Amino acid sequence: MAETQREKITNKALEILESTSAGVRYSDLFRKLAEILPDVPQNTIHGTIWD
Repeated sequence: MAETQREKITNKALEILESTSAGVRYSDLFRKLAEILPDVPQNTIHGTIWD
C-alpha cells in the first residue's frame, strides 16, 4: 500500500529532526519539507507538522 501524503511528510520531518541535534525552527522545517516534497500542497505540510 502506498504512503499517504501525511505519512511522507511525517517520515521526512523525523529524518530532518534526527539529523539535526540542535533542533530545527518550524519555518526552516517547513521550507525543507516543501523543497523535498514539491508535489505535496503547502497547506498539507503546515497542517501535518503543526502539532
